[in-house]
Amino acid sequence: MGALTCSRFKLHLRAGHTRDSGRVANEVPPLPPNKTVIEVFGDFIRYLMECTVAYIRDTHPNSAQFWESLKDNIAFVLSHPNGWEGYEQGKMRQAAVHSGIIEDTKAGHAQLTFVTEGEASLHFAIEQGVMNDADMKAGDGVVMVDAGGGTIDVSAYTYDRADDERPGRPFLFKEAFIPQSYFQGSVFVTIRAMEYLRGNRALCLSGYHLLFVRNACELGLSNGHRTYRSMF
Repeated sequence: MGALTCSRFKLHLRAGHTRDSGRVANEVPPLPPNKTVIEVFGDFIRYLMECTVAYIRDTHPNSAQFWESLKDNIAFVLSHPNGWEGYEQGKMRQAAVHSGIIEDTKAGHAQLTFVTEGEASLHFAIEQGVMNDADMKAGDGVVMVDAGGGTIDVSAYTYDRADDERPGRPFLFKEAFIPQSYFQGSVFVTIRAMEYLRGNRALCLSGYHLLFVRNACELGLSNGHRTYRSMF
């Protein structure tokens, strides 16, 4: 049996009652036959884990002993769009169990932590020294915009200088408003661009074969997604 390509599968985890759910359902490719989103996401997590283990074993000195020392004491962190809560987190936890990285027990569930895209972006900015460069003062605000593949996540935080002197806690931020998430990521930009190009009258009358126009558009947009978006 040949391999099947499955893209944007993480968006199948979303709750059906969210805004834009109807539009998203029409634009997200279906899952492979006889596969649930938990199985697909779980298989993906298992693949990532296998790659991680292989990398450690191939590159770390004394890799066998090193891996044995940490394999039973791993904390996993999965990120998800702003606003995803119990429903989506529950499915992600089931996928983690399906992947085999945690057991379906209370202790196994405790190994798994969830973080929103906004929180992950804030921590990354702090780790990279962005806040130091900004010379933030108490009461200053910061807006994090995570323009991802499936969603655009917007979060705002206020800097609280009160805990600056605590060892190990140089920064303390508080949410300024409820984080937002929009199903307007780059994959949806690509979809709309394709719709525009396919319906462009000038291209249709250009004399080129429609199949050639479609393939050229898809190639250009695919390259743009891999290169220009990453550069930006």
